[in-house]
Amino acid sequence: MTVFTDPSAWAIADLAKRLPDLSPDRLDEAEVVRWLRSALHLSAGVRAPRDAARGEYTRTLIHSTPQFEVVLMHWMPCSATRIHDHGGSRCWFAVANGSMAIQNFRRCDSAADAQYARIAAEASLELGLSEVDYRKDEIDLHRCSTGEHSAVTLHLYARPLERFCVYDAASGRISPATSHYDAVL
Repeated sequence: MTVFTDPSAWAIADLAKRLPDLSPDRLDEAEVVRWLRSALHLSAGVRAPRDAARGEYTRTLIHSTPQFEVVLMHWMPCSATRIHDHGGSRCWFAVANGSMAIQNFRRCDSAADAQYARIAAEASLELGLSEVDYRKDEIDLHRCSTGEHSAVTLHLYARPLERFCVYDAASGRISPATSHYDAVL
């Protein structure tokens, strides 16, 4: 894991320290969007960790408290996440550079089985520069991907994203996953 020393990343961390010390459930959504957009010009200038060429995307932890986590992601061209939830964390992310495609999914079963799910693709959307996506709970399933160009996104999690689930649409299998960081500020 890389220890990050980028001045722009430190500036984002300083902005993050100004986040309200509120319960993650009582955030003013408009304020979160304003905060993300105020940090985007800094985010676009942060270099990717050296290991970026090895994976599809990297996750750099910028700031973390028990209530919040700020993560900067660098996406290689033609990269994608697996279909996933956010393990009960609320998540906002804004595009600092490039664009992102979001494919939404829904469960088509009772959600009674924690190991298998029948899911179906729903609407998709394309996020451009400074546009924001929001996820609120573990039934909010999606996959994020880039096209032919790289991208940079800034994420704010209300409750750090520690554990979540990934979904395999073909087999129906649900697998537990834990977050990792490629770099830490």
